[in-house]
Amino acid sequence: MTLKNVGKSENDSAEHLQGTLTSLEFMYPISIRRISDELDGEYPTHDIFLRPQSREYMKAGRGWEKTIRRGPNAGKTMISCTIDDPSFEKPLHFALFEDNPGEWEIRWSRFRQDAE
Repeated sequence: MTLKNVGKSENDSAEHLQGTLTSLEFMYPISIRRISDELDGEYPTHDIFLRPQSREYMKAGRGWEKTIRRGPNAGKTMISCTIDDPSFEKPLHFALFEDNPGEWEIRWSRFRQDAE
């Protein structure tokens, strides 16, 4: 599995993260807003908005706040996110990890199959 940094986000307030989501295909301002404090895993805790060029922010997905259970970051918070749009071949899954207080890294991972 490869983990790539595809953006950065900063707290605009306690309930709102704002930054940029970047790939080889696109670069979108992203806004992530808390909608719930319920951390049961079934319901999303965040709405995700993207802003295409010269347009208003559009709702593009949801995020689920989770606590990391294992590894060196055990006990820290992450936000598991999914966005989708008809222009995407398939939904994009990524996660936000708090890098420094108030600064979040946006990372995606893709499982790679070994060549035969």
